[in-house]
This record gives sequence, C-alpha cells and structure tokens, in this order.
Amino acid sequence: MENPPVKVTDITDKLGGNLPLDRQIKLGDAKLDQIVNTLLNPIKKAIKGAYLLEWEGGKIPRGAVVGDKTLAWTQNGFAHGEDGRMVGTYDRIVEFGGANKQKQIMVVYLD
Repeated sequence: MENPPVKVTDITDKLGGNLPLDRQIKLGDAKLDQIVNTLLNPIKKAIKGAYLLEWEGGKIPRGAVVGDKTLAWTQNGFAHGEDGRMVGTYDRIVEFGGANKQKQIMVVYLD
C-alpha cells in the first residue's frame, strides 16, 4: 500500500506564536501522563525546527521528509525516524477531519 503524499511546510520561524507547544499528552493515566509530560517539556524547549504536515488518509505520515529526517511512525507524542530513533515530538491538530473525514494535520517538532 502506497503512503499518501504529505505536504510539509517549515514553520520554524513561527515558533512561540500560536503553536500548541504547551499542549499536554493525555494517555488516560494521570501518573503516567505526568511522567511523560515531565520528560517531554525539556525536549519541546530544545526544538530545532517545526513543520506543519497535511495529508489525506491514515493517522501516520509514514515516509514524510521533515527537515532532514524521514518519518517512519508517530505515536503518543513522539516522532520516530526510519532507524527507529526518536527524532522529535508532535501535536496532532486535525484527525480524520474535512468533508471526507480523511484530513490529517499535525505539527512535528524536530530536536
């Protein structure tokens, strides 16, 4: 199955504006949420680039080239490269939106 094309826009110059850098991860367990968010906060402060990703289809922008990284998967607020290493974090802005319920939008923050 071919991955859908992902439109990637560098929005690094807009960091700190209206981007949801302070959005907290909610996994359904308050104690775990606190641990994950405590770990993520320093990573978000060390951001080297921010990219807006837009596509139609499944939740994962697999194969999208973001900065100098190619994404393999995104899950629980973490973005992973092809080698399996974490390359940054993300905030999902739209999930299964739009008229056809296939629109996906997220912001990926590379570290």
